[in-house]
Amino acid sequence: MTPPPPQAGLALLACLVLLVVVALLGLSAARVAIEAELWSRNDHDRRIAFLAAEAALEDAQRDIEEATDERGLMFADGALRFDADCGAGLNNPRLGLCAGPSAWLGADLIEASATGASSVPYGHLTGSRMPVAGGMLPARLPRYIIEDFPLREAGASAEPSDRRRIFRISAIGFGRRESTRVLLQAWYRRARSG
Repeated sequence: MTPPPPQAGLALLACLVLLVVVALLGLSAARVAIEAELWSRNDHDRRIAFLAAEAALEDAQRDIEEATDERGLMFADGALRFDADCGAGLNNPRLGLCAGPSAWLGADLIEASATGASSVPYGHLTGSRMPVAGGMLPARLPRYIIEDFPLREAGASAEPSDRRRIFRISAIGFGRRESTRVLLQAWYRRARSG
């Protein structure tokens, strides 16, 4: 019998290469799973912010329909009464009522201080409540501003005394992290004249 030829370690090298390939595939799969989980969390956070912004749009519509006293008169058909500075200050009856074309571009929808706020926090004027800051809730209350525009229907007078109005509502909602924000806008026409 002849002795077997000496081994050169080729099998060991093949096993090591195969082990490295399997390890790289495993790491790649783990990375994909982690990224998918992060994407899912971000998407969920964005949905929370979207729902909060929608709630602010509805709150603004209630504000327009149910406002009384001086604020209610500002929503009535007729002359413009909105401020260029959006009625800054939480105690200002014109809070969040912005004059000028595209006022939402210059309005600060984030500021929440009592004297510097120019946007209306959810429920501030309507009494609605929304829980925030915990678990799956938004980090803070959504906010909105309302802009005033003339509504010119076909055949209607263009005179200011006979002017119908339409409002653009801009609302911002926050996710579980305050840095997650969604801005929504809607046009709204008051159901009743006043």
